[in-house]
Amino acid sequence: MKKKSLLLLLMLVFVVISMQAKTWYFKIQGTSAWADKPAGNVVEMAANAIGANIVNAAHSSSPDGDTIFIAGGTYEIGEQIMAKANQVIVGSFAGTENKMGDRQRSDVDGNGIVEPWEFTTPTIIKPTAAMTAGGLGYCLGVNEANITIDGIIFEDFAHTRHGIGGVGVFNNGINALLQNVVMRNSSIDAGGAQGGSVNGIIRLQMVGTAVNCLVEYCTLKSSKDLV
Repeated sequence: MKKKSLLLLLMLVFVVISMQAKTWYFKIQGTSAWADKPAGNVVEMAANAIGANIVNAAHSSSPDGDTIFIAGGTYEIGEQIMAKANQVIVGSFAGTENKMGDRQRSDVDGNGIVEPWEFTTPTIIKPTAAMTAGGLGYCLGVNEANITIDGIIFEDFAHTRHGIGGVGVFNNGINALLQNVVMRNSSIDAGGAQGGSVNGIIRLQMVGTAVNCLVEYCTLKSSKDLV
């Protein structure tokens, strides 16, 4: 009986451990980031594989969600990133830090001010050529609860599907936090259809907060009255 009880206890411990949230460390193949982190937590990927890896890293059974630290570099996505509930996705690490607050900032744009989103080693996410050709400009979907996105630059996205959507970040979940996020050089060409423009560049449709975010060099073109 004691052996069975011990076995059951060990099984329960294993289940609890397996359900605990993890911190993942993302990097582009061949870079030196995260050399001091446990190998099992480091995800080395091609620059165009980040979207799939964010989804795969999610532990839906974990009540706390997973944290993903993304080393600086330029990544590509072929479709919208769909974050999972309770995920914390943080970019712009040099790859030597231990926590979000360790990231270094500098006056990247040379205006004499170090803004909150100006990280020395930025994480930049762009669309693949195929995504641009397909006309779908959404880069990030925040459709589940309690998702945090911090320290990522999204740039060069273009939305030309006139009847639907918009470009950039769409929040349809609750308690989303966008922090130190930049949306840059992106555009909506709505044609004569209002539907392609109503969601704009960043839309917090449900309960969400944007803190220290920047939208720059983004355009909206439409032949229809949007008011």
